[in-house]
Amino acid sequence: MNISVDVGYGYTKAVSDAGARVSFPSATAPAAVDYLTDGVFKRRFDYTVRITDRRGSVDRQVGDAAIRSNACRMFIARKEKPSDMHDVLLLTAAYLVSDNGMDASLAIGLPLSYYRTQKDTLKERLEDLNVWVSVNGGKEKYVRFKNVSVFPQGTGALLALNAPIPERGLIALLDIGTYTTDYLLFEVQGGVPTPIVEACGSSETGIFLAHRAVAQEYEKATGTALPLNRYQEVFESVLDGVPVLHWGREVNLTPAWLKVRKQVAEAVVGGAVAAWDEQIERLAMTAFAGGGSLVFFDVLSGMFPHPILVEEGYYANAVGFLKMISGT
Repeated sequence: MNISVDVGYGYTKAVSDAGARVSFPSATAPAAVDYLTDGVFKRRFDYTVRITDRRGSVDRQVGDAAIRSNACRMFIARKEKPSDMHDVLLLTAAYLVSDNGMDASLAIGLPLSYYRTQKDTLKERLEDLNVWVSVNGGKEKYVRFKNVSVFPQGTGALLALNAPIPERGLIALLDIGTYTTDYLLFEVQGGVPTPIVEACGSSETGIFLAHRAVAQEYEKATGTALPLNRYQEVFESVLDGVPVLHWGREVNLTPAWLKVRKQVAEAVVGGAVAAWDEQIERLAMTAFAGGGSLVFFDVLSGMFPHPILVEEGYYANAVGFLKMISGT
């Protein structure tokens, strides 16, 4: 079985060659005792995860369940993701897209800026994993990865592009995540794209700039700082044009966001624009991937030639990495 997992700073996404896919916020917390499960309140916010190895068992809340915890942990733009947190997210995703047992080949990615320094350590650690996993009290699955392939983020997104590759010219790809934006430039010769190494890289920008801008507007409107674990929730409300509640009062932040979103979008792609310089004029295609592209595409599409939103968008890297190890 082949599995591809994209452990992002904001969301973890996973796909398998059996067609399964899942995504959830990249957040963990210690598992809490739920005194209300058998009472009036029966709704569960996934996921509660148990991981067992030779040292014993550890219980964690993952995704939405973790965000609702006062002990929530998120990556917060760390250059190196804490291994314990990263692996809980990875194992949860692998469990959810796997079959009954798993001795799978795994594809995973790293931001371009960290790829060279972190890929070998990550590969070795994941190949050493040997655990039992259970999610939401379900059947335990033995998890081990017989092969681990680590790819630079963004390369997968290009493979997920469902559009004809130009016969010549340059292709640019912007993969906008929560805390990192990967940018790649390819020279096309005979329909085959070859990366221009000096024009590829990562910048520590992304959707978090939009979160921060909305949080600032929230504080202006309410006089209260927005808690970090509510950034995504409030931002999604703003995008949907839904007022948020503060002390029983509705606060509509959407007009304020619309005033600043172009400025935020330009900041997100500033590193790519600087790296590409006058080569932007030679672009035959600009592909946008990642969750941030869904947020900013209508603004950014006017800044680059022949803009295309990668159809898989949110799952683009995971889908592309799966193609790499599946040979499809």
